[in-house]
Amino acid sequence: MKSAYFYSEFDETDSKSIKLTEKELHHAVNVRRVDENETIYITNGKGFVAEGKIAVDTSPRQINVDKLDFYPKPNPRVTILQAVLKGERSEIAIELMSEVGVGQIIFWPAARSVAKIETKIEKLKPKWKQIAMAAIKQSRQSWLPEISYLPDLQQVKNFISNYKIVYLLDYEAETKLANQTIDEEVLFIVGPEGGLTDDEKAQFMQGGAKSINIGTSVLRGSTAGAVATALATNLR
Repeated sequence: MKSAYFYSEFDETDSKSIKLTEKELHHAVNVRRVDENETIYITNGKGFVAEGKIAVDTSPRQINVDKLDFYPKPNPRVTILQAVLKGERSEIAIELMSEVGVGQIIFWPAARSVAKIETKIEKLKPKWKQIAMAAIKQSRQSWLPEISYLPDLQQVKNFISNYKIVYLLDYEAETKLANQTIDEEVLFIVGPEGGLTDDEKAQFMQGGAKSINIGTSVLRGSTAGAVATALATNLR
C-alpha cells in the first residue's frame, strides 16, 4: 500500500526533484513522521504521480524523484452542476466528490439556495481548492477537480449545452442510473436543500436534460453528486 501521499504543483517535464510547500513538508516530517528511507508519493493534480524520498542534505528539503507515472483522466469524466448549499454543506460536497474522482464541479445559485455567495467567490475559491487537494491526497487521486461558479441560470443553461449527456438527479424518476451505460463525458445537475423549482426543472429539460434516479433514498445535496459520480464511473 502506498504509505504517504502529498500534493505539489510540480512541472512534470522537470521533476528530478520536487519542493513541497512548508505546510506539506511539515505534514510529511512532523505529522506523518516520514524519514529519509521511506518512499512517498506526490501528485501535481494533473495526472502525474512522483515516487521518491525526502532528501536530507538540501535546504529547503526536497524530494528526490525515483519514478514518475501518469494516470489518464477517469473515464467517463464527470461534471457536477452543484446548487449552492447552506453552511458547510458545499464544502462537504467538494470533499466527497473529490474523493470519488469527479472531474469538474460548477456551483450555481438555484432559486431555493439559502446561502448567497456571489460577493465571496474570490475568497472561497482558494478554500475550495484546499478542500479538494486534501480529498485527493486522502483518496490517492491523481487529478485535482476544476471548481468554478456560474452566477445565473442563463449562464448555467449555456454551459450545459456543451454536453451530450445531461442528467437531472431526481429520486422520483423512473429511469435508473444503474441501468445506463456511460462511456463519455456526463453532467449531473444537483439541486439545493429545498429542491429545484418547477421552472428550473422545465428549463433544464428543454435544454436536453433527462431525469435520472440514483437510488430510492432522498439524498442530501452534499452527498448526491458524490453518489452519482461513483455510480457513473463504475457503469462501463
